[in-house]
Amino acid sequence: MADPDSATKASRSQTSGRKRMKVDMNGLPRFARRARNNQKLVACKYCHRKFCDYSGVAMHAKRFHQQEPDFSSYLREVKKLEVLHCAVCGLQCENRFRLPTARGREALQAGQATLKSHVEEIHAGIKAVACGVCQKKFYRQSQLNRHIKIHGVEEDKLACDLCPRKFWYATNLKRHVKIVHEPRVQRCHCSYCGKGFSRKESLTGHVEKVHFALFSFRCQQCNAGFARSFALEKHMATVHDLPGFKAPQGRPPRFKYNRTDEDVQCCSACGEKFFYKAQLVQHVHSTHIAAFPYHCDTCQQGFLEEQFLQVHRLKAHGVPIKQQEDEVEGAASVESLSPSCSDVSC
Repeated sequence: MADPDSATKASRSQTSGRKRMKVDMNGLPRFARRARNNQKLVACKYCHRKFCDYSGVAMHAKRFHQQEPDFSSYLREVKKLEVLHCAVCGLQCENRFRLPTARGREALQAGQATLKSHVEEIHAGIKAVACGVCQKKFYRQSQLNRHIKIHGVEEDKLACDLCPRKFWYATNLKRHVKIVHEPRVQRCHCSYCGKGFSRKESLTGHVEKVHFALFSFRCQQCNAGFARSFALEKHMATVHDLPGFKAPQGRPPRFKYNRTDEDVQCCSACGEKFFYKAQLVQHVHSTHIAAFPYHCDTCQQGFLEEQFLQVHRLKAHGVPIKQQEDEVEGAASVESLSPSCSDVSC
């Protein structure tokens, strides 16, 4: 009969061996990382207990020292000292657990819950989980959970009530109904040319390409811009007589931390830099609204010509052209009746 103690020791040996095989984001074995983290350099103000960093001090103080009279002020001081920076891109984090609040939306989209996950995903490119069916790898378990649905049975798909189309995800079904089956009302209009769109994304893409000339692909010979790779290939074949030309297929980096200076978009009015074209478009329409002489009273959007504003108010807000003209005439009559400095003795 096997000795229980020897079996336990063997199990512990196997477990410790597995732990030693694991490495952290800096390439250090787990036991080396543990030794590094045991360097307790900061101490609690009240009991002088030492911790590896100020995040540990903050959690300790919340648990044991909330009754202290200056607890709130001390916790604020510790919070300031918790701030960490990514050694690669300089991203500032509130602490070792959370990314900054100002970038909460971006962090949520990227799935980055901690500084460690930020380094692994953005800079190291570590895909830790894999699909058991097709072996495709993902950064996070949430991505795998979403992907695994495509390996389900056809009966699990969500069917559209208006057409035979089916979808794996509710968000795709909702977008399909909105784009295909809902009446297309021109709620968004271009400030430069007045063209109408049913979605803000379509308007942003129009401004990027037509008015800002921001394209993903460019001809190296004539500098013509194209939104799709096949359009560039067709251009090279027909215009420059290069039928075998293949456009670069590599997509630009998804995250701004990996982008170069060539990817940065600059505002021509103030010089502010942006990593995404949509951010530049939004900046121009919000910050430099004074550049547009005509403004909508409802949504505050600016337009270069009055006729663009009239069409926008009619189609987006339901204000008839006749009513708009009456409003303009009424405002002009009020201005004519108001006394000027020459009429009033000062």
